[in-house]
Amino acid sequence: MEKLTRTLIAFGLSLGLASPAAVSARRPYVEPAGDMAVELEAPPHPGGGMPAGAPMMIRPPHPPPVLTAAQVRATLNSARPDLEACLPATVRGATASVRATLSRRAGLTLRIQLTPRDPTASRCLDTAARRWLVPLEGRPIGPTVSATLRVSRGSVRPPPPFPPVNPPPPSNSYDEGLVHASLDRRRGEILQCMSGASTSTPGDITLRLTVHTDGSMALEGATLPAGIGGGPVLSCLSQLVASTRVPSPPTTRSVTHIVTLGR
Repeated sequence: MEKLTRTLIAFGLSLGLASPAAVSARRPYVEPAGDMAVELEAPPHPGGGMPAGAPMMIRPPHPPPVLTAAQVRATLNSARPDLEACLPATVRGATASVRATLSRRAGLTLRIQLTPRDPTASRCLDTAARRWLVPLEGRPIGPTVSATLRVSRGSVRPPPPFPPVNPPPPSNSYDEGLVHASLDRRRGEILQCMSGASTSTPGDITLRLTVHTDGSMALEGATLPAGIGGGPVLSCLSQLVASTRVPSPPTTRSVTHIVTLGR
């Protein structure tokens, strides 16, 4: 049996198979600063056995990103419930400010300001903050990153008010008869703007108006009877309309007013 075993080992070495010592030289190695295990295989050593010297250290291809102040702030926000629980519930309006600073040289530094002062609560705040922040020391850190969180407890905070009941939308209704009545009262002045027109002249004067929400009006255009027109007529009508005030509509309105001649 022993002779058969030696024969099999010799046969395996002749085929180039690894010896038991070379197989045992494979050791998994995890780089502390990385997040991926890297397996190192020691080169075969002449004569078998372990190679001399320490294995070469290989860093993972994607190291974790450098720690930022935003990540420190997010960690403090996650610790908020634990920090608020440290504040004495019997003290009304107790507040605390926790400032965390991480650097490559000093590691984690905490500065806690508590109002009113309470040594027990300060120690509790320090312990609760470190429970969340210490794991960040294993991340690559720039020169210095810091963040501050303020917490309070004991103050009475009223609940947010209920959303206001939406008021009904403003009515878009408007009595355009108010516009017509105002311009009808100025019919004589409108006719004075029409050079050569009289009450016996057949035809219609069509005024296209814009009524603004402050009650003012503007002339947008006009259609005049045949043979009557010109720049002075439109200028006179525009000034007359602009000087007329009517009750304010809820929104800007377009109104067409017709003055019938020949009656």
